[in-house]
Amino acid sequence: SPLVQDAPANYRYEYGVEAPNGDYKKAQESRQGDNTQGSYSFLQPDGCTRTVKYISNADVQFKAEVTY
Repeated sequence: SPLVQDAPANYRYEYGVEAPNGDYKKAQESRQGDNTQGSYSFLQPDGCTRTVKYISNADVQFKAEVTY
């Protein structure tokens, strides 16, 4: 059977790690057609948590916001 080339992408995922050794990270992303949004966070060596939130679509292409 032929592949469906024109079907819009639709998905959602997330994961996270909180290990006793201090390894901390998490991520999530969702997509519906051409609209994607997500975020990821991790613990830096200096003890701060960096969080990146992003979106991507036809209007903004890609935009990310970083917070600590």
